Amino acid sequence: ELELDGQYGSLDTTNYSVHYADRFFRRLGVSLGYQRFQSGGYQDQFVLKTPTTGANAIPVTGVETLPTTTGGINYLIGQYGNEWFNQKSYRARLEYTFSPKTFASIQYFHENRGGGYDAYTTNLRNAAGSPVSSGLVSFTDPSGITRILSLSPSNFIGSPTGASTNTYQAQILHTFNEQWSVRVQGGIIQTLNQWYITPAANATLVSGGGSYTPQTTRATYGSAQAIWTPARNEITFGTDARHDAAGIVVENVPSYTSRDFVNTVSSSAGGKSINESAYVQDQLQISPRFTVVAGGRFDYWRTYNGSNQVSALLPPTLYPDRSTTAVTGRVAGNYHLG
Repeated sequence: ELELDGQYGSLDTTNYSVHYADRFFRRLGVSLGYQRFQSGGYQDQFVLKTPTTGANAIPVTGVETLPTTTGGINYLIGQYGNEWFNQKSYRARLEYTFSPKTFASIQYFHENRGGGYDAYTTNLRNAAGSPVSSGLVSFTDPSGITRILSLSPSNFIGSPTGASTNTYQAQILHTFNEQWSVRVQGGIIQTLNQWYITPAANATLVSGGGSYTPQTTRATYGSAQAIWTPARNEITFGTDARHDAAGIVVENVPSYTSRDFVNTVSSSAGGKSINESAYVQDQLQISPRFTVVAGGRFDYWRTYNGSNQVSALLPPTLYPDRSTTAVTGRVAGNYHLG
Protein backbone atom coordinates (compact mmCIF):
# COMPACT_ATOMS: atom_id res chain seq x y z
CA GLU A 1 0.00 0.00 0.00
CA LEU A 2 1.41 3.37 -1.04
CA GLU A 3 -0.03 6.72 0.11
CA LEU A 4 0.95 10.13 -1.23
CA ASP A 5 -0.31 13.35 0.30
CA GLY A 6 0.43 17.00 -0.46
CA GLN A 7 -0.91 20.29 0.87
CA TYR A 8 -0.26 23.95 0.15
CA GLY A 9 -1.35 26.88 2.29
CA SER A 10 -0.78 30.52 3.01
CA LEU A 11 2.66 31.99 3.75
CA ASP A 12 4.20 29.61 1.18
CA THR A 13 3.48 26.65 3.43
CA THR A 14 3.79 23.14 1.98
CA ASN A 15 3.28 19.81 3.66
CA TYR A 16 3.72 16.54 1.81
CA SER A 17 4.32 12.95 2.82
CA VAL A 18 4.91 9.47 1.41
CA HIS A 19 3.90 6.31 3.30
CA TYR A 20 4.44 2.70 2.26
CA ALA A 21 3.16 -0.36 4.15
CA ASP A 22 3.03 -4.04 3.27
CA ARG A 23 2.97 -7.49 4.83
CA PHE A 24 5.11 -10.42 3.75
CA PHE A 25 4.63 -14.13 4.46
CA ARG A 26 1.64 -13.21 6.67
CA ARG A 27 4.09 -12.58 9.50
CA LEU A 28 6.35 -9.66 8.62
CA GLY A 29 4.94 -6.14 8.47
CA VAL A 30 6.98 -3.30 6.97
CA SER A 31 6.16 0.39 6.90
CA LEU A 32 8.25 3.33 5.70
CA GLY A 33 7.38 6.99 5.84
CA TYR A 34 8.73 10.40 4.89
CA GLN A 35 7.23 13.81 5.67
CA ARG A 36 8.35 17.31 4.76
CA PHE A 37 6.87 20.53 6.15
CA GLN A 38 8.13 23.98 5.28
CA SER A 39 6.96 27.56 5.44
CA GLY A 40 8.42 30.47 3.54
CA GLY A 41 7.48 33.20 5.96
CA TYR A 42 5.49 33.80 9.11
CA GLN A 43 4.02 37.16 10.01
CA ASP A 44 6.66 39.91 10.22
CA GLN A 45 8.04 40.71 13.65
CA PHE A 46 8.52 44.37 14.51
CA VAL A 47 11.87 45.84 15.55
CA LEU A 48 11.34 48.19 18.49
CA LYS A 49 13.81 50.54 20.17
CA THR A 50 13.91 52.80 23.21
CA PRO A 51 15.56 56.28 23.20
CA THR A 52 19.13 56.87 24.35
CA THR A 53 21.51 59.83 24.52
CA GLY A 54 24.40 60.88 22.32
CA ALA A 55 25.83 63.51 19.97
CA ASN A 56 26.25 63.91 16.20
CA ALA A 57 23.15 61.85 15.44
CA ILE A 58 21.92 61.55 11.85
CA PRO A 59 18.40 62.93 11.31
CA VAL A 60 16.07 60.24 9.93
CA THR A 61 12.43 59.76 9.05
CA GLY A 62 10.25 56.67 9.18
CA VAL A 63 10.00 56.10 12.93
CA GLU A 64 6.52 55.07 14.07
CA THR A 65 5.19 55.33 17.60
CA LEU A 66 3.24 52.45 19.15
CA PRO A 67 1.52 52.81 22.54
CA THR A 68 2.08 50.06 25.09
CA THR A 69 -0.53 48.51 27.36
CA THR A 70 1.05 50.32 30.34
CA GLY A 71 0.77 53.80 28.82
CA GLY A 72 4.32 54.00 27.45
CA ILE A 73 5.55 54.32 23.86
CA ASN A 74 7.55 51.95 21.65
CA TYR A 75 9.39 53.21 18.58
CA LEU A 76 8.99 50.99 15.54
CA ILE A 77 12.00 51.18 13.19
CA GLY A 78 11.63 48.10 10.96
CA GLN A 79 10.87 44.41 10.68
CA TYR A 80 12.83 41.21 10.86
CA GLY A 81 13.03 39.34 7.59
CA ASN A 82 10.42 36.73 6.70
CA GLU A 83 10.73 33.89 9.18
CA TRP A 84 11.04 30.47 7.56
CA PHE A 85 10.83 26.97 8.97
CA ASN A 86 11.76 23.58 7.46
CA GLN A 87 11.13 20.16 8.97
CA LYS A 88 11.60 16.69 7.57
CA SER A 89 11.21 13.29 9.18
CA TYR A 90 11.82 9.64 8.34
CA ARG A 91 10.17 6.63 9.91
CA ALA A 92 10.75 2.88 9.52
CA ARG A 93 8.89 0.13 11.38
CA LEU A 94 9.17 -3.66 11.30
CA GLU A 95 6.80 -5.98 13.11
CA TYR A 96 6.83 -9.75 13.20
CA THR A 97 4.26 -12.25 14.43
CA PHE A 98 6.21 -15.29 15.61
CA SER A 99 3.04 -17.14 16.61
CA PRO A 100 -0.51 -16.30 17.67
CA LYS A 101 0.95 -15.74 21.16
CA THR A 102 4.13 -13.78 20.36
CA PHE A 103 4.51 -10.43 18.61
CA ALA A 104 7.52 -8.11 18.29
CA SER A 105 8.23 -4.76 16.67
CA ILE A 106 11.10 -2.30 16.19
CA GLN A 107 10.89 1.29 15.03
CA TYR A 108 13.23 4.09 14.02
CA PHE A 109 12.27 7.74 13.72
CA HIS A 110 14.48 10.67 12.67
CA GLU A 111 13.53 14.34 12.59
CA ASN A 112 15.51 17.32 11.42
CA ARG A 113 14.24 20.89 11.64
CA GLY A 114 15.58 24.41 11.30
CA GLY A 115 14.40 27.98 11.15
CA GLY A 116 15.74 31.42 10.36
CA TYR A 117 15.04 34.77 8.78
CA ASP A 118 15.46 36.38 5.37
CA ALA A 119 16.86 39.90 4.87
CA TYR A 120 15.44 42.49 7.25
CA THR A 121 13.71 45.79 6.48
CA THR A 122 14.54 49.16 8.02
CA ASN A 123 11.94 51.92 7.85
CA LEU A 124 14.48 54.66 8.53
CA ARG A 125 15.72 57.00 5.80
CA ASN A 126 18.29 59.78 5.89
CA ALA A 127 18.07 63.11 4.09
CA ALA A 128 19.19 61.48 0.82
CA GLY A 129 16.47 58.83 1.10
CA SER A 130 18.92 55.99 1.78
CA PRO A 131 18.04 53.26 4.32
CA VAL A 132 19.71 53.51 7.73
CA SER A 133 20.29 50.58 10.11
CA SER A 134 23.36 51.60 12.12
CA GLY A 135 24.78 54.48 14.15
CA LEU A 136 23.15 57.23 16.20
CA VAL A 137 20.00 58.66 14.61
CA SER A 138 17.61 61.40 15.67
CA PHE A 139 13.95 62.02 14.91
CA THR A 140 11.13 64.23 16.09
CA ASP A 141 8.28 62.41 17.79
CA PRO A 142 4.60 63.49 17.47
CA SER A 143 4.92 65.68 20.58
CA GLY A 144 7.72 67.70 18.94
CA ILE A 145 10.53 66.27 21.09
CA THR A 146 13.77 65.19 19.41
CA ARG A 147 14.69 61.63 20.29
CA ILE A 148 17.91 59.72 19.72
CA LEU A 149 18.25 56.00 18.93
CA SER A 150 21.39 53.87 18.82
CA LEU A 151 21.24 51.31 16.02
CA SER A 152 23.23 48.36 14.75
CA PRO A 153 22.31 45.79 12.09
CA SER A 154 22.12 43.16 14.84
CA ASN A 155 18.95 44.89 16.09
CA PHE A 156 17.22 43.64 12.93
CA ILE A 157 18.66 40.11 12.76
CA GLY A 158 16.72 37.14 14.14
CA SER A 159 18.21 34.06 15.82
CA PRO A 160 18.55 30.93 13.65
CA THR A 161 17.55 27.67 15.35
CA GLY A 162 17.67 23.97 14.55
CA ALA A 163 17.45 20.46 15.96
CA SER A 164 18.13 16.87 14.97
CA THR A 165 16.68 13.88 16.87
CA ASN A 166 16.68 10.10 16.68
CA THR A 167 14.22 7.72 18.35
CA TYR A 168 14.69 3.94 18.60
CA GLN A 169 11.96 1.70 20.02
CA ALA A 170 11.48 -2.06 20.41
CA GLN A 171 8.92 -4.23 22.15
CA ILE A 172 7.84 -7.85 22.47
CA LEU A 173 4.52 -9.21 23.71
CA HIS A 174 3.94 -12.82 24.66
CA THR A 175 0.92 -14.67 26.04
CA PHE A 176 1.86 -17.84 27.88
CA ASN A 177 -1.68 -19.02 28.54
CA GLU A 178 -5.08 -17.67 29.51
CA GLN A 179 -3.72 -16.44 32.81
CA TRP A 180 -0.22 -15.14 32.04
CA SER A 181 1.02 -12.49 29.61
CA VAL A 182 4.16 -10.34 29.49
CA ARG A 183 5.29 -7.21 27.69
CA VAL A 184 8.90 -5.95 27.44
CA GLN A 185 9.85 -2.71 25.72
CA GLY A 186 12.74 -0.28 25.55
CA GLY A 187 14.23 2.48 23.52
CA ILE A 188 16.51 5.45 23.11
CA ILE A 189 15.45 9.05 22.54
CA GLN A 190 18.44 11.04 21.37
CA THR A 191 18.72 14.75 20.64
CA LEU A 192 21.85 14.89 18.52
CA ASN A 193 21.90 18.69 18.53
CA GLN A 194 19.33 21.29 19.47
CA TRP A 195 20.84 24.70 18.88
CA TYR A 196 20.31 28.41 18.43
CA ILE A 197 22.58 31.30 17.43
CA THR A 198 22.61 34.80 18.88
CA PRO A 199 24.28 37.45 16.67
CA ALA A 200 26.68 39.81 18.47
CA ALA A 201 26.19 43.57 18.57
CA ASN A 202 28.64 44.03 15.68
CA ALA A 203 26.93 41.47 13.43
CA THR A 204 25.57 42.35 10.01
CA LEU A 205 23.29 40.42 7.72
CA VAL A 206 26.19 38.42 6.23
CA SER A 207 28.96 38.42 8.85
CA GLY A 208 29.97 39.22 12.41
CA GLY A 209 30.51 37.35 15.62
CA GLY A 210 27.99 35.78 17.90
CA SER A 211 27.31 32.86 20.20
CA TYR A 212 26.34 29.33 19.29
CA THR A 213 24.43 27.30 21.89
CA PRO A 214 24.12 23.56 21.19
CA GLN A 215 22.37 21.14 23.54
CA THR A 216 22.47 17.34 23.49
CA THR A 217 20.30 14.87 25.39
CA ARG A 218 19.99 11.11 25.54
CA ALA A 219 17.30 9.10 27.31
CA THR A 220 17.54 5.31 27.52
CA TYR A 221 14.53 3.52 28.95
CA GLY A 222 13.17 0.03 29.44
CA SER A 223 10.20 -1.63 31.11
CA ALA A 224 8.77 -5.06 31.72
CA GLN A 225 5.25 -5.89 32.81
CA ALA A 226 3.56 -9.19 33.55
CA ILE A 227 -0.16 -9.74 34.11
CA TRP A 228 -1.56 -12.77 35.94
CA THR A 229 -5.31 -13.31 36.01
CA PRO A 230 -6.21 -16.19 38.30
CA ALA A 231 -9.91 -16.57 39.16
CA ARG A 232 -11.27 -13.14 40.14
CA ASN A 233 -7.88 -11.39 40.36
CA GLU A 234 -5.86 -9.37 37.89
CA ILE A 235 -2.36 -9.03 39.33
CA THR A 236 0.18 -6.79 37.59
CA PHE A 237 3.94 -6.95 38.20
CA GLY A 238 6.27 -4.43 36.60
CA THR A 239 9.56 -2.60 36.58
CA ASP A 240 10.77 0.56 34.83
CA ALA A 241 14.21 2.05 34.35
CA ARG A 242 15.33 5.27 32.68
CA HIS A 243 18.74 6.91 32.29
CA ASP A 244 19.05 10.53 31.16
CA ALA A 245 22.10 12.58 30.20
CA ALA A 246 22.14 16.18 29.01
CA GLY A 247 24.70 18.86 28.23
CA ILE A 248 24.65 22.43 26.98
CA VAL A 249 27.45 24.83 26.06
CA VAL A 250 27.64 28.44 24.90
CA GLU A 251 30.40 28.91 22.33
CA ASN A 252 31.75 32.18 20.92
CA VAL A 253 31.96 31.98 17.12
CA PRO A 254 33.82 34.41 14.81
CA SER A 255 30.92 34.38 12.33
CA TYR A 256 27.35 33.70 13.43
CA THR A 257 26.49 32.57 9.89
CA SER A 258 28.78 29.52 10.30
CA ARG A 259 29.04 27.03 13.17
CA ASP A 260 32.23 25.39 11.90
CA PHE A 261 34.70 27.43 13.95
CA VAL A 262 34.63 28.10 17.66
CA ASN A 263 36.76 30.68 19.47
CA THR A 264 36.07 29.81 23.10
CA VAL A 265 33.50 28.10 25.27
CA SER A 266 32.03 30.80 27.50
CA SER A 267 29.79 28.58 29.66
CA SER A 268 28.54 25.02 29.95
CA ALA A 269 26.40 22.73 32.08
CA GLY A 270 25.56 19.05 32.18
CA GLY A 271 24.50 16.11 34.26
CA LYS A 272 22.99 12.64 34.39
CA SER A 273 20.14 10.96 36.22
CA ILE A 274 18.74 7.49 36.86
CA ASN A 275 15.15 6.56 37.70
CA GLU A 276 14.24 2.97 38.57
CA SER A 277 11.05 1.48 39.96
CA ALA A 278 9.22 -1.77 40.68
CA TYR A 279 5.52 -2.18 41.39
CA VAL A 280 2.73 -4.68 41.98
CA GLN A 281 -1.02 -4.25 41.90
CA ASP A 282 -3.93 -6.58 42.55
CA GLN A 283 -7.43 -5.88 41.26
CA LEU A 284 -9.87 -8.22 43.00
CA GLN A 285 -13.46 -8.65 41.88
CA ILE A 286 -15.25 -9.31 45.19
CA SER A 287 -18.67 -9.37 43.54
CA PRO A 288 -20.21 -8.18 40.26
CA ARG A 289 -20.63 -4.76 41.91
CA PHE A 290 -17.65 -4.48 44.25
CA THR A 291 -13.98 -4.28 43.20
CA VAL A 292 -10.94 -3.70 45.41
CA VAL A 293 -7.59 -2.44 44.08
CA ALA A 294 -4.40 -2.61 46.19
CA GLY A 295 -0.82 -1.98 45.16
CA GLY A 296 2.67 -0.90 46.14
CA ARG A 297 5.59 0.78 44.40
CA PHE A 298 9.30 1.23 45.06
CA ASP A 299 11.23 4.11 43.39
CA TYR A 300 14.93 4.88 43.26
CA TRP A 301 16.25 8.20 41.94
CA ARG A 302 19.82 9.44 41.48
CA THR A 303 21.55 12.44 39.87
CA TYR A 304 25.30 12.46 39.25
CA ASN A 305 28.12 14.05 37.22
CA GLY A 306 26.42 17.44 37.51
CA SER A 307 28.48 20.50 36.62
CA ASN A 308 28.02 24.17 35.73
CA GLN A 309 30.63 26.55 34.29
CA VAL A 310 29.35 30.13 34.20
CA SER A 311 32.45 31.67 32.61
CA ALA A 312 35.51 30.58 30.64
CA LEU A 313 37.60 32.38 33.28
CA LEU A 314 36.23 30.24 36.12
CA PRO A 315 36.52 26.51 36.76
CA PRO A 316 33.31 24.49 36.55
CA THR A 317 31.27 23.97 39.69
CA LEU A 318 30.88 20.25 40.40
CA TYR A 319 27.72 19.16 42.17
CA PRO A 320 27.64 16.20 44.56
CA ASP A 321 25.74 13.08 43.61
CA ARG A 322 22.30 12.80 45.15
CA SER A 323 19.94 9.86 45.51
CA THR A 324 16.79 8.87 47.34
CA THR A 325 14.23 6.09 47.53
CA ALA A 326 10.51 6.01 48.16
CA VAL A 327 7.96 3.32 48.94
CA THR A 328 4.30 4.10 48.30
CA GLY A 329 1.07 2.14 48.33
CA ARG A 330 -2.64 2.51 47.87
CA VAL A 331 -5.88 0.69 48.52
CA ALA A 332 -9.16 1.63 46.82
CA GLY A 333 -12.61 0.22 46.42
CA ASN A 334 -15.28 0.66 43.76
CA TYR A 335 -18.93 -0.20 44.27
CA HIS A 336 -21.54 0.08 41.50
CA LEU A 337 -24.95 1.11 42.82
CA GLY A 338 -26.83 0.51 39.58
